[in-house]
Amino acid sequence: MNREEYLNAVVNQIRCKRARDMVKEEVENHIEDQTKAYMEMGIEDKVAEQKAVREMGDPVEVGVSLDRIHRPQMAWQVLALIGVISVVSIFLQYFMNKNYVAEGSYYFFHQLIYMVTGFCIMLGIYFVDFSIIGRYAKEIGVVFCAIMFISVFFIAIKVNGMSAFIRVGPLAVSLKLFIYLYVPVYGAILYQYRGEGYRALVKAFMWLLLPVSIAIRMPSLITAVNLFLMLFLLLTVAIAKNWYGIHKKLVLTATWGAIVVFPVTTIILMLNNQKTIFPEYQSQRIQTFFAPDPETFGYQISNVRTIVGSSRLVGSNDSGIQAYERLSYINSDYLLTHIISYYGILAAVGIVLLLIILIEKIFRISMVQKNQMGMMMGLGCGLVLTIQAATFVLQNIGLYPTTTVFLPLFSFGGTGTLVSYMLLGVLLSIYRYRNISSPKTRKKKRLKITFVDN
Repeated sequence: MNREEYLNAVVNQIRCKRARDMVKEEVENHIEDQTKAYMEMGIEDKVAEQKAVREMGDPVEVGVSLDRIHRPQMAWQVLALIGVISVVSIFLQYFMNKNYVAEGSYYFFHQLIYMVTGFCIMLGIYFVDFSIIGRYAKEIGVVFCAIMFISVFFIAIKVNGMSAFIRVGPLAVSLKLFIYLYVPVYGAILYQYRGEGYRALVKAFMWLLLPVSIAIRMPSLITAVNLFLMLFLLLTVAIAKNWYGIHKKLVLTATWGAIVVFPVTTIILMLNNQKTIFPEYQSQRIQTFFAPDPETFGYQISNVRTIVGSSRLVGSNDSGIQAYERLSYINSDYLLTHIISYYGILAAVGIVLLLIILIEKIFRISMVQKNQMGMMMGLGCGLVLTIQAATFVLQNIGLYPTTTVFLPLFSFGGTGTLVSYMLLGVLLSIYRYRNISSPKTRKKKRLKITFVDN
């Protein structure tokens, strides 16, 4: 059996079509290495190749062994956990909307539709090769930012002076939540600039500032800050991995120093009624966060702190004050505050623990990826869910300014629900193809095979 016949016999055992070229290349590399070793021993090239092929062992057995390694996999534990959280969430929405929200049945059935649709979209993305996003990351980034720009400046429905929503059929898409889908794309863009030195750093900042500037023009300062933090954390990982061949410590120290100094200085100026680059109403909101005034911007924060401060570990709070009596959007923006006021602190802790377990699994899957592009995209998905969840929890206990946030998989709303499931779909796709790296982006590897003496 010559080399080509052997390779064809091995590849025929590989069920995943995407893995066949990779497996063929790896086995061929090994045969070439062994052939060269025999030729250096004085054996003729044809004889050396035949001997190298024989020592690879039975091609069917080798192929079957490689098929077990290079095939799509399913993160069953993560999928089961997502299913459990989805069921808990829909029951929570049912009881909340039934008892405390006007037209509760309408909101419940809409949320049920959102969740079922989101779950199906997640499974659909799972079957799509995530590396397609990586291959066309720049093009996707340009199109995404163009859509956001056109939506914010020309299409969006303005609510309280903010370009908040666009209509897509029966669904009102929240632009402040939809923009977070850019984060895993940015991770793939960073991967494409490996080895370009300081030019890569300049390009990375341009790709970072583009969506952040759109968020500022909505205007939504909190969205811009959260988005900037997510993207810059991804850039930090890329720099720390020395993808660009620059002075890591110097760059990270300078950039993180500026990032810490700027917001601290801005907040100090706002608290002292000094003029900043931000609108007056945003300065007032910052001021009332530190010193809430129930008559102005501090109304919601004051109520949240009052409700949480009088709550019990289990059951309704001592004062009898309920979230639905003082807060709006208790099935979305203030869902956790309502749970604390009516069911007790431990009930809210249980929900947060479910999300912590899910997020921990997301980061674990991402960090063990051999495919570095998959790792960055997975981290991007994890960062969106983590920072949104953290922001939501802090807002719901009165430690964060009032803004539009969502608790992944729990809050009512079409955009937040669909975005959460889409990000989880990307993560599941990354896990599915974790042992099937792309031949176009991977580095040449050597296959470890035990020789069989004939």
